[in-house]
Amino acid sequence: MQQNDFKSSSKGIQMLVDIRRYTIVPGMLKAYLEVYERHGLPVQRRHVGDPLGYFISEVGELNQVVHLWGYEDAADRQQRRAQMERVLICTES
Repeated sequence: MQQNDFKSSSKGIQMLVDIRRYTIVPGMLKAYLEVYERHGLPVQRRHVGDPLGYFISEVGELNQVVHLWGYEDAADRQQRRAQMERVLICTES
């Protein structure tokens, strides 16, 4: 996981960008994307919001998935991710 602060002085926009990169088992990318779209993304959207970006690699290091999530700041990220984690833990019990 990587976190970058994005700041635009011309518009006064500040944002914490959480960059998440995952390596998928070769040959399983299509299955991963189908399962994530059906089960993972709806939960994340409900608690974390829409991703800023979601990318897969076609050249270079293959079998990579990159998510970009935007937050107001580190406290906002911690609060939203903790809320999602509580829901997932309750679901697993």
